[in-house]
Amino acid sequence: MSLKSWLLDEPGYWKLPIYILFSSFTLLAIGITIGSALYFLEIDTPPRPDIETLVRMEWDAVISIVLVLVLAEEFFFRFLPIMIGRSLLNSLPITILLCLISSIIFGYLHGNHWNILVQGVIGIGFCLIYLKCGGINKKIVKPYLTTSAVHFLYNIFSFAPIIL
Repeated sequence: MSLKSWLLDEPGYWKLPIYILFSSFTLLAIGITIGSALYFLEIDTPPRPDIETLVRMEWDAVISIVLVLVLAEEFFFRFLPIMIGRSLLNSLPITILLCLISSIIFGYLHGNHWNILVQGVIGIGFCLIYLKCGGINKKIVKPYLTTSAVHFLYNIFSFAPIIL
């Protein structure tokens, strides 16, 4: 099965909750695996956010901040590149290239060049989810909300062990 034919097989609305949970846990496992490898190789990655500040914050504040950041990141790093590639240029190869470039930038902006290996790879996963959920067919709402939900759950699952 080619990438294009896989992407064109869009999941129905009734499958989305399962798809969102499965994608969140899969991406989390990938992130933990790559992050652990970097840790064990003693690669100097940038420091984590101030955990004490996160711990002192109420859950509703953390969820609100995470939600706003997720919506902004999904707009700039998934929606814009994919819409430019699919709607303006109408080219799947250019769309994939724009997804790779936006994922590299996404990873780098999360810390430094080593973050490309973790958040950049996760960004590619978010792009594939966006395309799979209708972005390849130039849909907007379903892929944007689905990818935002996966990203939100990914962030919450990532921070939950630290905050709890």
